Amino acid sequence: VTITIIVINLLAAAPFGFYIPQMEGKSPSHEMRVLWTEYGFVPRELTNLENGQPVVVDLYSDLDDAPAPVDDRTLTIQPSVLGVSISLITCMFLHGGWWHLGGNMLFFWIYGNNIEDRLGHAVFLVFYLCGGVAATLCHWLMAGQPFDAVPMIGASGAVAAVMGAYIVTFPKAKMHVLFLLGCVPIFFKVPAMVVLAFWIGEQLLSAYMEHMGAVTSVALWA
Repeated sequence: VTITIIVINLLAAAPFGFYIPQMEGKSPSHEMRVLWTEYGFVPRELTNLENGQPVVVDLYSDLDDAPAPVDDRTLTIQPSVLGVSISLITCMFLHGGWWHLGGNMLFFWIYGNNIEDRLGHAVFLVFYLCGGVAATLCHWLMAGQPFDAVPMIGASGAVAAVMGAYIVTFPKAKMHVLFLLGCVPIFFKVPAMVVLAFWIGEQLLSAYMEHMGAVTSVALWA
């Protein structure tokens, strides 16, 4: 299941191979932004299910001067239970680029196969998907996100759930860690509890900084 999920993420990233030549500098292409909006999770879409009001997503909210015609700057979504339900799953198979994808899949490969061995294939698949949905809903609940119209994408929440399972199941397992002292690589082993506690602490600190006004494009609560 771990390998299958990684392959699906790679296949879902195939459109990036077509869109990258169209990118100007480091700005994602128009097609890529539409893809994220249609299949990513837009918090306000879930919030507006009650009143049925359409959600207008600014595809270029990250740019002051959008390199696109005014007519193409926004995309309107009509909220529906089916649409939101699908986006809760599809959002965890889309990524913002190759570094985003590679980092998530590396962490998933490190921790996922051990948890799959412990839970079994079917239960692990359910756990992964439910963990990803729970992480996305946590993002929706926290920090005023229910009114956010910025699409959320990435497997980070689902991978974080797997990392949480690892710290509970294998807290004393020794992990190989690479530390760069300047240009000198240093390898050593530390318990998984230490590695993952450091990672969790980093996320909480970043979330606090965001609460204090720092700007980030990461769904930290997920």
